[in-house]
Amino acid sequence: MKTVYEFLQRFGGNSLDFFWFPLAIWTGIAIIAFLVLRLSKNMNPLYQYHLRVATIAAIPLGLLSTYLAQILRSTIISDTSFESAVFIVENPIQEVFHGSPSETAFNPNWWEPNFLFGVVSFALLVISIIMVIRLITSYFILKQLYNTLSKKPLLGLSEFEKEEYQGIQIAFLEHPLVPFTFGWQNPVIVLPKSIQDDPEKVRMAIQHELVHIKRGDYLLQLFLSVIESLFWFHPLVRFGSNEIETYREISCDQEVLNTTGVSLKSYATMLYELVPLQRGLGSFSVSMAVKQSTLKKRIVTMKNHKLYKNSVKKSMLFLVLMIVGVTLPIACSDMRGPQGLSPNELESATFGMTDYSVTINGIAVVTEGGRASSTGLAALFINANEYGVFKLSPSSFKEGRPAGEIVGNTANFEINELSVTVSSSTNFLTNLSSDFAEAEIWVQHYPEVVKGPSHGVLPADKPLEDFLAKYISPENFPDDAFVVVEQMPVLIGGLASIQSRITYPEEAKREGIEGRVIVQFIVDKNGNVVNPTIVRGIGAGADEVALEAVRQARFEPGMQRGRAVDVQFSVPVIFRLDNSDFVQSETLGQNLKELDAEILQNNEGVFRVKITDNGRPLVGANVFAKDPMKGAATNSQGIATITGLEQGNYEFEVSFIGYKKTTLFHNISSN
Repeated sequence: MKTVYEFLQRFGGNSLDFFWFPLAIWTGIAIIAFLVLRLSKNMNPLYQYHLRVATIAAIPLGLLSTYLAQILRSTIISDTSFESAVFIVENPIQEVFHGSPSETAFNPNWWEPNFLFGVVSFALLVISIIMVIRLITSYFILKQLYNTLSKKPLLGLSEFEKEEYQGIQIAFLEHPLVPFTFGWQNPVIVLPKSIQDDPEKVRMAIQHELVHIKRGDYLLQLFLSVIESLFWFHPLVRFGSNEIETYREISCDQEVLNTTGVSLKSYATMLYELVPLQRGLGSFSVSMAVKQSTLKKRIVTMKNHKLYKNSVKKSMLFLVLMIVGVTLPIACSDMRGPQGLSPNELESATFGMTDYSVTINGIAVVTEGGRASSTGLAALFINANEYGVFKLSPSSFKEGRPAGEIVGNTANFEINELSVTVSSSTNFLTNLSSDFAEAEIWVQHYPEVVKGPSHGVLPADKPLEDFLAKYISPENFPDDAFVVVEQMPVLIGGLASIQSRITYPEEAKREGIEGRVIVQFIVDKNGNVVNPTIVRGIGAGADEVALEAVRQARFEPGMQRGRAVDVQFSVPVIFRLDNSDFVQSETLGQNLKELDAEILQNNEGVFRVKITDNGRPLVGANVFAKDPMKGAATNSQGIATITGLEQGNYEFEVSFIGYKKTTLFHNISSN
């Protein structure tokens, strides 16, 4: 039930953006278009016909253009890496914490708008699919009828000996149907046998159907039939289809009367006699569509047929222009994009979440009750367990980057190869002029497991690493840690042992970021690094890389009065694009130990491995694929996870200071 609820909630949110909102814009434009056409009583019926066709045809084209516009906008945003130089004085905000992560009972809000839209949209989609199946069924019925008809070529019949009639066939049907045309490349004109013995009526009916064939009405009818089946629920689609049918036949009547020697009286009499007959079999045929409700209008209009000289090319040009004119506003409606909040809006806005859930790469990670909210320039943090901690804000902050958007009660963003969706039972942004607020979202990701609060609020200007420092391990820095001792700790291998593990982050390369990252930590009595935190960072992924490199460092412990003690220590990690400050180090020692690698997953584009030494997890071991170059470091459980791999064979290299490098060859499968 929970999976279905979340699916419908996401489906409803997406349908609002890509379906209901564009459809609402089309509805407003269509109402104006149909009203103007209805008031333009002296307009050429052929133009009336094609302009109405263009209005209906703009629905699927408008929805498609909306989707393409969204892709284009996302591409532009993702390719643009700049931050506005706006300085804002922030008021301090008290930190608000909530309990540790816990599984809560599934308690859905059945009246949540996205869920309701999802239910309605999905139900309409199912019925639309059924309507399309019915349409396809009618095609096969017509095809079966086509195969049973006794057909003969139109070319060669009296008055129809022109080369342009090549490939057109004629057949008579016992069933009492109005004349209709079926097929595109080799069309057949089907006439009722009741008029077979009246050459004049046969001639007039054929002339009428030939106009349909010459103008390509069959293809237009085919396209409109699909639209009518998909959008059966929209009253304007049904209304427009009836209007199209009426003006299609009126324009056809006038073309026959203007280009042939058919008598107006005889033609009107034939239409009147065809009224009792049934219409064609399904929407895939183009029939004379003689209906009692429109017969009078057709006859009255025929009296003025000499006023209109039909130009199919000119009318088709109007059709194309009308489609463009209706489609563009629909497409541009999606280009509005998430709008950043102004400083004034931030002062009064409430940014928060209630009873939230987190899905990462399609996997439900967290379902958490409670509430976290604040007003002003603040940020939320979410502890996603093994996926680390995320800091979120609708406004820019130093360590963050624009990674996605907030739409109502859903935040979607991508960072560090993680596709994250955070859903709340309430809107993330409230106390705004819009009830369904949208905004860009700025994100910082701390990728390590943190045994701390599940969520809460912190000032946007407070670095996430500083906030998490006391939660990175179960205890804070030991109270008895020395700052200066008689014999300070010695980094085994020197700074080169850290620098050699640095891989320059691609983001920092693109942005040309250089500098020193200062990492502070405790060297414990065994020479291990404990609680490393960033004291001064440069961002763009460099801080995380430096932190990982320092975690792998090993020291000769500090000594005080002849015994090993805990010592507070800090080291600089240098990032320089010309590599002048990088020092290549050689492996120290010849008797390196072997490490153990246990493969946990190698499918669905994910390679997960556990690195241990006699069962003891190795934290900070490097695991990377050589081609393409992708890697990860092991977490506190000794597990490294590399995602986004395509199906195929890979060579993975595992390295850790003091251990022999290990090469693993594995195939990544698709399932």
